Amino acid sequence: MVSVHAPLLSENRDMIGRSELALMRPHALLINTARAALVNEQALREALENGAIAGVGLDVYWEEPLPSDHWLRGQENVLMQPHLGGLPTKGTPD
Repeated sequence: MVSVHAPLLSENRDMIGRSELALMRPHALLINTARAALVNEQALREALENGAIAGVGLDVYWEEPLPSDHWLRGQENVLMQPHLGGLPTKGTPD
């Protein structure tokens, strides 16, 4: 499992692309809860569709709100969540 945690800077845009995804094993999962542009969208699509990685978990997207016909929505190996991790939950101190 690879989990992405980095700020988006001009130097690290698309830091995970075809070559980085090719280093992952077919049973690997990619989790991106940082910024969508850290992962190259086309490279991720190819990796998922070709079985180069098993799946991806996202709460950040290249386009927000994500269109209803976006390719991510049709993938069985994609888990999508809203980007809410920083919001306080009921009963927790601020």
